[in-house]
Amino acid sequence: LAVGEVLNGPTRYDTYYLLDRGLHKNLPEGTEAKGLDKVFLGFDAQGQPIGFAITAAKPGFQDVIRMLYGYSPDTKKMLGLKVLENKETPGLGDKILETSFLEQFQGALTPLQKIKPGAGKGLAQEIDMITGATISSRTVIDAVNASLEYWEPFLLPVWAEVQP
Repeated sequence: LAVGEVLNGPTRYDTYYLLDRGLHKNLPEGTEAKGLDKVFLGFDAQGQPIGFAITAAKPGFQDVIRMLYGYSPDTKKMLGLKVLENKETPGLGDKILETSFLEQFQGALTPLQKIKPGAGKGLAQEIDMITGATISSRTVIDAVNASLEYWEPFLLPVWAEVQP
């Protein structure tokens, strides 16, 4: 369900597992999927690739914030973001769950840039941090950037492979 949300409703998606410094849709005989890092590649009704859904996690103010985000390698843009788990302070840090914060990620250019609310120049990579929840909002942005830096070398060969 969350994969569909961050990829804006793909018709289907394939799971790719990270093994031997590469992404594999089909694991070798006898290889256990449990414990392997994975990403999801979504496709539209015409079978065209939409983008990848990728998990990210980083310690926030209270505890680890876990999220899933959609990313398109050809445009280097975010497709969406959903916070899956957080224990941030109610009324403050949990503002990372608010639509106004999450909507900023749709179409944002990567790497993301943290800015103080209202201080932006209108650039596609700018994400307004949340006043009163600076640590939590910074954590989400930093987690996405770090995750993309890690995953991109693995995503690009698969993306090239699935292009028409």
